[in-house]
Amino acid sequence: MKIFKWFYGFLVASQLSFFLNLTRGSTATCLDVKRKSTDQLIFETAYSEQFKAVPYHFLVGLYFLFADFCCTIAWCFNDLFIVCIAIMLHRDFELFNERIALNLSNKSSTFWNEHFILFKKLCHHVSTTNKLLGCSILLSFGLNLYFICFNLLLNFNISVRNLESVIPWMALIVLCSRTLAVCFFSSKINDESLKTARILHETSCGSNLSEIKAFQNFLSSNKIALSGMGLFTMTKQIILTLSGTIVTYELVLVQFYDREIKAGNLTTCTT
Repeated sequence: MKIFKWFYGFLVASQLSFFLNLTRGSTATCLDVKRKSTDQLIFETAYSEQFKAVPYHFLVGLYFLFADFCCTIAWCFNDLFIVCIAIMLHRDFELFNERIALNLSNKSSTFWNEHFILFKKLCHHVSTTNKLLGCSILLSFGLNLYFICFNLLLNFNISVRNLESVIPWMALIVLCSRTLAVCFFSSKINDESLKTARILHETSCGSNLSEIKAFQNFLSSNKIALSGMGLFTMTKQIILTLSGTIVTYELVLVQFYDREIKAGNLTTCTT
């Protein structure tokens, strides 16, 4: 499937940008470079907080690197899993719409009643998915939002002068692309449910059959979409909402970061 190719592409790009960023850390560091080897500089730059708690050792650095790699795979897999489930649900709604679109002139109450029941079963699948994957969707958006804001905050303090300065932006682009992929594929379920309402509105027998009226009332009173534990729904508007949230939090973070720099509580490193 194409989605698996995209997943491996995102994974390779994420890890490539990560390893390149590790290499960059050996030259953009505040550590004492005179008494430390290259591998120690790279690992202590990448995992500075961890090595504050434990003494440096090459095997410990490799362990942190392996753990980071596994966490990245799990993070990417969570996004991939949500995308795959969304594609399957979207395909079910798409096939349903194609079928009723071919029978707009059908005036059989039995036909529309059967398809109304079938549509409610599809909605039940979406509801069950929200119960089972609501936490995963919320976790996916929380992690993606955090790391986008974090990477933006760091990248704004890097002047683009050479290839090394572009590497952090590559990682950010990969992360944003993956987040947009989750939003786009998940929102297509809601798009198909809205398409169902438009198809029923266009039917020539909509004003005569009570089954179609009940179908239309069901669609108008229920929002069919994936959600993150009921806190937000996956529609096209979520992309704009997410963008606005990132801009708002980034402005707040930049103000606090500048205030800490001026107060001398933080130090910056330049290459």
